[in-house]
Order: sequence, then structure tokens, then C-alpha cells
Amino acid sequence: MKTVNEFIGENLLEARVARGFTQVALARMVESSPPQISKFEKGTQKPTSSTLGKISLALSMPLNYFLVERSGRKSEASTIYYRSMSAATKQQRNAAEQKFFWVKDINRYLNEFIEFPNVNLPKIHTPCSPELISNDFIEEAAEQLREYWQLSDAPIDNLTRVLENNGFIVTFFDLEAKTLDAFSQLYEGRPFIVAGTQNCTAVRTR
Repeated sequence: MKTVNEFIGENLLEARVARGFTQVALARMVESSPPQISKFEKGTQKPTSSTLGKISLALSMPLNYFLVERSGRKSEASTIYYRSMSAATKQQRNAAEQKFFWVKDINRYLNEFIEFPNVNLPKIHTPCSPELISNDFIEEAAEQLREYWQLSDAPIDNLTRVLENNGFIVTFFDLEAKTLDAFSQLYEGRPFIVAGTQNCTAVRTR
């Protein structure tokens, strides 16, 4: 059985950020102080069993989460592209991105047991700057993709299934922010799409 001596501060940092709490807010919830929370996260001090129990309850995370080292934390990844983030705060984006890290962590684990479809995408030459992407280019790229995936011009019955069959990882969870509804990233050669479930109709999700 693991003990508090195996506590990993970086896991606390991740959980706090994912829940959208500041160090001050978490300290208040667990009857501690912000400097102590900072020391816990940096690994320079370990919480007592009682304090760790309060942290686990406050963050809605199992105790074991804070005691297990995980691989892949330092893996390089490309830019995250948000569908829209004009009004999103940095704290909201950090929380969403940390939950996304957990999604990738789960996918890495599942890869040991499941053979996911290979990524199947055509070579489409994009403009050197996003500002040069026109509506006409988007229409042309969509037509090329439909042809490559052998789709007709008719509406797609299940877009998520089409994406997953071609190597995408698509996941849905509550981003807990009205100003964030979706984002994507190419991670270790595989496209990931995250769609928020809050206040989203089926049409908006598509």
C-alpha cells in the first residue's frame, strides 16, 4: 500500500489546475495556507495524511492519484487550436488543457491493449499563414477530404464515427466555461478533438 511519503507534488498541481482552483482557494478549502500548497506542489514538503485526505475530497480525486508517477508528462505536443477563445480566461484554458492531458494519458494507456485505426489523411497544401485561408480554400479542402475518404456529397450520418475510423481521437466533456466549446491538437502524430458538452446542441457539436 502506498503512503503519503510517495506523494507527488506535480499531480496536485495538475488536479488543482484542472478543477480551476487557485492556491488560495484550495488552501481555504483544506484549512491550510497558500505557501504550504505551493510547497506541496513543488515537492519540497509533503502533506500529512489528514491534509491529503482533505485535498482528495476538495478536488474530487482518489487518494492514489497523488501517489502514482505517470509517464508521458513531458511529451512534446503541437499547438492547441481553439474553435473560439475570445473571452476565455487563462485559468479556464489551463483547466481545459489539463483535463485534455488526462484524456491523452488514458489514450496512452489504452494503446497498450487496443489497436486504434491508423491516421488516414490526404496531403493538402495549406497557405503559409492562417490569414491567407479563404472560404474557397476551406470548401476545396473539404471536397478533397470527402473524395479521399470516399464520402458522397450527402450529409454525413455520424461525423464522430467517420473521424474515429480514420484515426482521430474524439472526446466530449464539460469544459466548465461558456466561452470554450471545442479545441483540437495533433499529439504524437494523432489528431485529437475535444468538444464541450455544456450548452451544446447536436448541430453546434458537429
